[in-house]
Amino acid sequence: SNQQELTGSDLSFMIKGSGLDQLLVDQDGVLPVGAYQTNGQILLASDRLSIPSLSITTDKTQGEFKLDIGWPVSKDVDVDFDLKINGKDIRELLPKMGSFRPNSAEFEMEAIGEKRGKLISLDRFYADIGNLEIVTVGEVGNDVAGETLDVTFSVESEDLSQLGQLDDEPLPSLPLDLKADFSGNSDAFVVQNIVASLGESRLEGRVDVSLKGSRPDFRLIADASKIDLRPFIDPVGSKEAEKVDEDVSAEPKERLIPDTPLPLDTLNAADIELKLSVAELQYWKASSRNIVLEAEVKTGKLDVPVFALEAPTGRLKTSLSVIPTSVGQADVDIDVDAQDLVLNLRGRPDQMLDQVPSINLDFQITGKGG
Repeated sequence: SNQQELTGSDLSFMIKGSGLDQLLVDQDGVLPVGAYQTNGQILLASDRLSIPSLSITTDKTQGEFKLDIGWPVSKDVDVDFDLKINGKDIRELLPKMGSFRPNSAEFEMEAIGEKRGKLISLDRFYADIGNLEIVTVGEVGNDVAGETLDVTFSVESEDLSQLGQLDDEPLPSLPLDLKADFSGNSDAFVVQNIVASLGESRLEGRVDVSLKGSRPDFRLIADASKIDLRPFIDPVGSKEAEKVDEDVSAEPKERLIPDTPLPLDTLNAADIELKLSVAELQYWKASSRNIVLEAEVKTGKLDVPVFALEAPTGRLKTSLSVIPTSVGQADVDIDVDAQDLVLNLRGRPDQMLDQVPSINLDFQITGKGG
């Protein structure tokens, strides 16, 4: 167009090449390599730049994009977007992820929303990767330090083991269902209304995190109707427990309390508050019930006012406090109360538990030192 600032222009284009990552910028293998083809259309009105169609195709990936951008472009430009991408192998788009190695999986992603000023509103973000499905709806600021995020997200997978391997071991073959609301910014955020299930495990709760000040502050409150540890425990675990019981006559250590410094420096890393209740904890062939754990680390002091549970037989209640008094030194208090306790680590049938010696224990320890 020969009009002022190219208003009224209508441009269609097509590009073919052999190295899309080389054309844009070398992203260490994040962008697809090999042959590619892209084509699209650009329309320019007096105050809007529209891209009604933009397609990028490689051997394993295809993307379609629609954009409506305020013109002329500025830092806080308004944008409407509709982005879709699909492909044959998600590994084409993923950077290296430490010890996690994803499996090959077809994928499909879609993001529909708008950007107004520094706020991005997601009408829908959807990702289907193999048997993993992610859905996010909400508002996200692109200036994270100054804008509040308010997002609802859900993650579902029929079988985690199909997603990949961690440290060359497959993930447990369990279904995952996670839903939560996330709000906050880079200084402080809350993950609330958490509802999670993994296999037979069920948990609800919230997490509050503040990164302001000299120490991070974490607060976790969670209630679980059931936590099932069996998929994460070596099936020979019960045999190992028997072996420990049989080795009680092994050579004793020189000290009842080993000469190991208390890890007091770690207590200064963060302030932490934890409140956890578990109706049932399942391990091997047995389970414990009504587990309660309350713990707090504040300004370098550790306080565990209660850790209690009902075992297959009997009950256990303990408390612990570690209060530093000087460099490398602390006051330590420990209370333990066990009544008719049998944890049943061997996985004996319930009808045989009366043949296992139970533990009755009540002691208090107050100590000073390192």
